[in-house]
Amino acid sequence: MESSAFFNRVGKVALGSRLRALSAYITAQAGEIYALYGLDFKPKWFPVFYALTERNQLTAAQLAADIGYSHQAVVKVVNELLEAGLVEQVSDPADARTHPVTLSARGEQVAEVLKVQCADVVCALEHLEAQSRLSLSAALGEFESLLTEQSLLSRVQREKALRESLSSPAQKAVPQEGRP
Repeated sequence: MESSAFFNRVGKVALGSRLRALSAYITAQAGEIYALYGLDFKPKWFPVFYALTERNQLTAAQLAADIGYSHQAVVKVVNELLEAGLVEQVSDPADARTHPVTLSARGEQVAEVLKVQCADVVCALEHLEAQSRLSLSAALGEFESLLTEQSLLSRVQREKALRESLSSPAQKAVPQEGRP
């Protein structure tokens, strides 16, 4: 994957777009990696499926809290995993309103292959990071932590207020579309 000239030219302002492009590239590669290991598995299933390999039986609400997805997004993925035969719903005698899911027998088989695949992916990523001057995963973790402490929006609001406090009234006004 080569960084586009646009992203290099625009720089930090296009961070979100650049991360989406990188994510799309990695997601496409992940699909090919699953196929390499003989798995009929969609990359978007990974967080839900992997969480179930760790904790065996979870509700959609528990999965959403665990992986940081919306409840609705998790329900959609769970339904796809149910259709694929990788998970099954179980009854919760303590609460008939909840429908926990667990890996099916086929899901357990996929989990075994996935465990080997994940180990190979980790090794490949470690080699990639060794070739780099920095660790992307560490940098992302740090950015996420800093943005949890103070959102990007509040940071931009602070910069805007600072700029406006130091500017003349004419510099504060931003022309609206169709207006001079």
